[in-house]
Amino acid sequence: MSKNKKKKSKFSLEIPTGAEYQLRPVPLVADGAIAQNNSALGHLVPVLIVDTTDRPDIVDIIQAHTAQPSGDVIARWANPDGFEKDSTCLIHLILHFIRPIDTYVIIKFQKGQAGLVDQILRVRLAYLQAGAPGDRLANTLEERRILVEIRNMDFDGTWERMLFDTLFNEFRVRGLSRKQSAVAAREAISEWRKLGDIRMARRNQRRREE
Repeated sequence: MSKNKKKKSKFSLEIPTGAEYQLRPVPLVADGAIAQNNSALGHLVPVLIVDTTDRPDIVDIIQAHTAQPSGDVIARWANPDGFEKDSTCLIHLILHFIRPIDTYVIIKFQKGQAGLVDQILRVRLAYLQAGAPGDRLANTLEERRILVEIRNMDFDGTWERMLFDTLFNEFRVRGLSRKQSAVAAREAISEWRKLGDIRMARRNQRRREE
């Protein structure tokens, strides 16, 4: 296990009065991935389908960004101060949409979703899609979604430690020794990244366009 383990990044959010609802993490009802030649060099880009039942403003954001030039979005990985302690939570992705609509979207990732977070960090992109419980990417392919850039933000080094420690602890709980857990964690990360490196063949894209 990493000896130089650091605390997860934390910061405070300044939410206008009357908009406190934006502090509640939006449930992630499903995820998937899409590969296109015109984004991330054809790598798989994660799709995050969030429950917007109580957040119609997110639907408005997606519609606004797909109907006109993209607005400004600031992304950050952190666990905001004031959040209730949740032992199942791995990290939060905080998206601050500045225009055309000023609002926050906070997505909580569970420890079992470390592979999803890792892929987002590797391609620096994620699709945000509005949805409801029961939705899946396979049956909502025609729905609108927006592509959000997730920059480095000096989080890569912290994430490498978090990812290894999360998997190491998971394998320890399963009964593996410390040495076995370390090996299993590294192998799991390697396999995830091999899958994430799959690219869409350009010839297949051309065939679909013909």
